[in-house]
Amino acid sequence: MITKPGHSFLSTLADTGLWRAFAAIGVSAVHTGPLKRAGGLFGRESTPSVDGHFDRISTDIDEVFGTEAEFQGMCAVQRETWTYSDQAGAWYHHRFHDFQPDLNVLNPEVRAELSKVVAFWERLGVSGFRVDAVPFVIERTAPGVDPRDRDYGFLTELREQTSWRRGDAVFLAEANVPSDELRLFFGDADGAANRLQMLFAFRLNEALMLALARQDPGPLADALHTLPPLPRHGQWATFLRNHDEVDLSGLTTAERDEVFAAFGPDRRQQLYRRGIRRRLAPMLADERRLRMAYSLQFTMPGTPVLRYGDEIGIGGHTIVPVDAAGVLAHGTEAPGGAMVFVHNLADRPVRVGLPPHPSEDHGPVEVLSNREYPECDLRDLELDGYGYRWIRLRRSHGPGRH
Repeated sequence: MITKPGHSFLSTLADTGLWRAFAAIGVSAVHTGPLKRAGGLFGRESTPSVDGHFDRISTDIDEVFGTEAEFQGMCAVQRETWTYSDQAGAWYHHRFHDFQPDLNVLNPEVRAELSKVVAFWERLGVSGFRVDAVPFVIERTAPGVDPRDRDYGFLTELREQTSWRRGDAVFLAEANVPSDELRLFFGDADGAANRLQMLFAFRLNEALMLALARQDPGPLADALHTLPPLPRHGQWATFLRNHDEVDLSGLTTAERDEVFAAFGPDRRQQLYRRGIRRRLAPMLADERRLRMAYSLQFTMPGTPVLRYGDEIGIGGHTIVPVDAAGVLAHGTEAPGGAMVFVHNLADRPVRVGLPPHPSEDHGPVEVLSNREYPECDLRDLELDGYGYRWIRLRRSHGPGRH
């Protein structure tokens, strides 16, 4: 959601009527982050120098959401954490991008507005809220202050207000902090979680990825053995790939290098030398390994969380270079197969030569096209004006598949 300058998120919803559409189709959980980081929707791997790790979804932006220039600004790379606001006449701190200023939750007006946002969605029927980077949300931001000086009371306050309005409302939060600090985010009122009900199990995920990379259960066994005990009504959320990346920041440098070598050897697949931006299926590559990893996740303590698309083994996209103007060729790979898609955006017929691909093991097969073409020669591919062709390069990857 991109809001115009001076417009709040709620006012934009009201102006466009989107909240009615959400309610009408039965939406019951919403993540209100402005955009999601991921690896190249159009195939090109996102890179800091190009798009700040954001997928670019469209350039045709409804004017109610802002301008193209504003969208570009959201995709810019963060180079500093202090920015001057001409409107406020003051500097402000932003741990992330400059359109995401840190909030001062010690300010009663800020607390009231956050409570108002949560109440708005609860009245529409939403019963689950994912809280991104919660340690930074409640951090008492000030120069020279220990970052561990946090206002946990705000989480208690927000939980009480939310539960009063809707008894089954749940907060699922990201708190990638040392294990001895996790219980502070759950809260402990006479042994029960009175703040956040669910936290992503980052330590388990890091250990799982290291165990998969080494083909050795040792790291995962150690993580399960040292998992902190939960208060009553508290729960872990397990995952194989989280919202933005596979975060490996809790591993040592040597351990991260092992995981990078196994699952993200190309620097373009890595994020700030801390994580991996790839989709799960192409990262694990073998469908047998993918199934086994899901089996591990589903049998670990906690509630399994799946990233959209992972449940069908969606792969990453890559741009395929071609020498024909007006033609876009892009491909996708996953354990179940590989495809290339070729589209002629011009009105003139053209012939396209695609480079060799390692997945061409049984010859290309035309799956869909604007008409029946006489042959499917990837070195000399015929395309009508405004023509398109979907071509399967490989149907399966693992043994036992046909």
